[in-house]
Order: sequence, then C-alpha cells, then structure tokens
Amino acid sequence: MLLSAYWHGLHRGYYLSFLTITLCLAAEGQLESALRGRLSLGGQKAWDWVQWFLKMRAYDYMCMGFVLLSLADTLQYWASIYFCIHFLALAAPGLGLALGGGSPSRRKAASQPTSLAPEKLRGE
Repeated sequence: MLLSAYWHGLHRGYYLSFLTITLCLAAEGQLESALRGRLSLGGQKAWDWVQWFLKMRAYDYMCMGFVLLSLADTLQYWASIYFCIHFLALAAPGLGLALGGGSPSRRKAASQPTSLAPEKLRGE
C-alpha cells in the first residue's frame, strides 16, 4: 500500500488513505469469517448488502485523503466525523474474534480438506 501511495504522488493524504485501507481490509475479513457462515441464506443476502454499504461509506471516508491531499486537512475532516470508520475498523476484528472468526490464513486452512499421509496411502 505504501508503494501505491508513492506511485500516486507524495501527498500525505494518500498515505493516510492507503494505510486506512489495510485496517479496513482486516476488519472486513474478520467480520466475514465470524458472521456470514452463521447466517441463513436470507441473512447472508442481507449481510452482503450491509457489507457492501459499509464498504462504500469507508471508500467515501478514505477518498478524502485524495481530495484534500494534506495531512492536516484530511485529519481535520476525519476528526469532524469523529474518525468513525477508524473506530469501526478497530472494533470489527475484536468483534470477529469474540464471535469465533479466524484470520484469513486460518479460514483458508480450515476450508481445505486434509489429505492422507503418503504412508497411509501405501499401506492400503
């Protein structure tokens, strides 16, 4: 993300936005793993809509770094709305862990079937 910010230019607002993206992606992954699988099909569709809506609001919030460009202006704007996305993104991983969600690598490992050891295959 830092390389991407450098690619766009040397404005400090870019760096704030790109660093916030990593926080939001971690929050999204934690909540996805903790909540979506526990919901019914209708609940999953509702969750997908809520997740999409929150993601779009987070993009609006983060894009202010690209619009305002400066560190002070971006922080002043975010402070005017009480750093709401930052607080939500910081609370989400804790909520995801409390509800039993794991890290993306644990989710991937848990979803893949375990293979038989070569010794067992030869013995059968």
